Amino acid sequence: MIEIEGEHTLLLSACKKAERADALILCFWNVAREETEVLVRLRERPSSVRLVDLKEEPLAGGTIALSEDGSFVLRAERAKIVTVEVRF
Repeated sequence: MIEIEGEHTLLLSACKKAERADALILCFWNVAREETEVLVRLRERPSSVRLVDLKEEPLAGGTIALSEDGSFVLRAERAKIVTVEVRF
């Protein structure tokens, strides 16, 4: 369902249905003390991906660009949790 590509230090810590929306929530944790990035591919092409907080509220400027094939790049600062909302 989810492919994570690249030399990275991100762990997928949660994959669940959003509490108040018809969306998928993915939480990643950067376990290193340096910034990292990955390429994320999903089995189904998403219509949108955006950064949200742990309460699943959208973050300002949090829209993530999708490639033509629906994959997206996710960046994480050192030792941070990054949560994204994926809509199909």
